[in-house]
Amino acid sequence: MISTLKVTERSDITLLLLETNPELNQLFSRFLEQQGYVVISVLNYAAALEVISSDIHIDIALLDHQDVRLSALDLLPHLVRDDYRFHIPVVIISASEDRELLSRCLQMGVDDYIVKPINPLLLCLKVDALVSKVRLARIITNQNTRLQNLIHHARMEQEMASHLFYTHLYNEQDSPLPGLSVRLESTAEFSGDLIQKALSPSGNLFILHADATGHGLSATITLMPMLSIFRAMVDKGYRLGNIIREINQRLESLLPPDRFVAASLIELDPHKQEVHVWNGGMPTLYLLDAEGEVKHSFRSRHMALGILEQQTLDANCEVIRVQSGCCLVGYSDGVTEQTGARGEPFGDTRLLQTLRHPPALDLLGDPEGPAEILTEGVLYTLQQHASSRQFDDDVSLFVLEFAALLPRLLSYHDASGFADLKHLAPFRWSMTLSGQQIQQQELAAQSIQLLRSMGFSEHQCQRVFTLLSELINNAIDHGILKLSSCNKVDQEGFMDFYLKREEALCQLAPQDQLTLILDWQQGAKPTLQVEVIDSGQGFENLPSPVTESQHCAGRGLMLVRQLSQSFTLLQGGRHACAILQ
Repeated sequence: MISTLKVTERSDITLLLLETNPELNQLFSRFLEQQGYVVISVLNYAAALEVISSDIHIDIALLDHQDVRLSALDLLPHLVRDDYRFHIPVVIISASEDRELLSRCLQMGVDDYIVKPINPLLLCLKVDALVSKVRLARIITNQNTRLQNLIHHARMEQEMASHLFYTHLYNEQDSPLPGLSVRLESTAEFSGDLIQKALSPSGNLFILHADATGHGLSATITLMPMLSIFRAMVDKGYRLGNIIREINQRLESLLPPDRFVAASLIELDPHKQEVHVWNGGMPTLYLLDAEGEVKHSFRSRHMALGILEQQTLDANCEVIRVQSGCCLVGYSDGVTEQTGARGEPFGDTRLLQTLRHPPALDLLGDPEGPAEILTEGVLYTLQQHASSRQFDDDVSLFVLEFAALLPRLLSYHDASGFADLKHLAPFRWSMTLSGQQIQQQELAAQSIQLLRSMGFSEHQCQRVFTLLSELINNAIDHGILKLSSCNKVDQEGFMDFYLKREEALCQLAPQDQLTLILDWQQGAKPTLQVEVIDSGQGFENLPSPVTESQHCAGRGLMLVRQLSQSFTLLQGGRHACAILQ
């Protein structure tokens, strides 16, 4: 046996030497120290036990075995452990050649057995052979400690990220909305899928459905900036197109080239019964009638967010009218790409069949309404297809059921008066936009920010925002752009109107002007006078709607009359004036 260890390589190893013979104790101790080891020598078992029980670090124990009342074997339980972190290698030194004793020692975990008389060099070589074992145990212990620390820190970071995202930002479950059912199943603690709702000051419902590249925490972090932008801009009353542009700009500037977010964004206007849909890289959204048949498919017509620069991004939406018996279904690719036992995907055909004929109610738990029946039905069928509750990818889907949603959204409009604002001093605020500023600026949203800062409540702001939006849209569409709503009877005419609108907005010239005036007056009743003036030909007061065609064209002005105490059109319709009390 030849040792390759140098003297300097032994200096970090501490030996416990128990030798009851004083001469041998001194001989072995001195020789081992000369070889570079740190040696703690004792002459009896009681002293050895005292050292073992203390805080003194020991790497290897050399124990002289004597067949007495307290022997080396009695010390083994304190040294030989199943846990490698606390195990100390042991060499038994004995004058006995008894095979039974040797077998007993090995069974108790002794690493080596030496029969006296022994040469100090042999003892040193035996110790050298155990050094690599000691050092390996040290490496494993250190690595395990580092791993535990990393796990602890990762857990703390995940808890912080979970608090920020799911508790602070993503608060979907705090205010359920009848007619909206959302299901999200994650394959890990963090999900790359997101479904979030938000209500604008006008009472319009916005839905953000996103699927980020990757999985887990890295995908979740990708969603955080777009979620905060979405909620803030909807709350301020921005239009869907501007929200899409702002989210794309933020993601394009923040994300690395291999990261992007597929997303669909929806705006439901309960007053006009219109739904605006933008689909960038998500699976097809389906508008279903009461029988579950597809009335319209919103296919992906745009690139995912975070890829294109602002000047090349198309934020135009598909717009259609909806009826109360319809529903809108959106889902992530985790639904249709989920494989079955034979590797076949769930697919769109099976999805539409499930939406048309959901499973029996007793299989779905206790769904609260038609929207929940559809989401729970899809999830149940998907689980049966997967033969397991663990899906291949994050799964998310939502259903908007308009029969329940539209009345609820309309109920958010409270005709709140201004009696609690008698203390507010009179003010007059106006802004004039021209050319492309008319398209780019959010005039209604900016006005609401002003009113909020002046002390107007949310209900009061909602009422004003809705009225402003209708007056501004009418002034732009029918005054400046000279568009007619008479064609908005069927779906083809509806889409044609909005396509012409987008084209006309791009042609706005400096002579095209739009002015908004807010005039707050005190009196017997506090009054807010809203005036919208445009440079176009104006729009005349429409008669009371009696046909579907007229109903489409006059819906906005009808709502203005409902929200205001008085409403008049001046200068051939170019000057609209509404008074709210």
